[in-house]
Amino acid sequence: MPREKWQPPPDVLARIGKVPDVALARECGVSQATITTRRNEMGIPPATVKPRTGPRGPNKRIAIREEARAVIEAARPVSGGMLVPFDLFARLAASVFGSPTPTHTHTQE
Repeated sequence: MPREKWQPPPDVLARIGKVPDVALARECGVSQATITTRRNEMGIPPATVKPRTGPRGPNKRIAIREEARAVIEAARPVSGGMLVPFDLFARLAASVFGSPTPTHTHTQE
């Protein structure tokens, strides 16, 4: 005996194609394939997800690239590797990991 076709509630029907299929599937307790199949049957294109901008989107990648370039340009060869000024390294680390720039500075004695 064939299984009954899932009938989405009216509020879910109104959001098909406006919300990603996976989000609706989780909310309704059905598979993503169920939502995708229903959306395709209705002739509705998938929801588009806007690319992230700001602290974790393309702008962050550009900022990190610029910080990395500054570190590379300031590095100088030493025995066994490269020496990078601490302040530039700390700024790069803050850009990559999102942590505040450390206030601790290393002093040589």
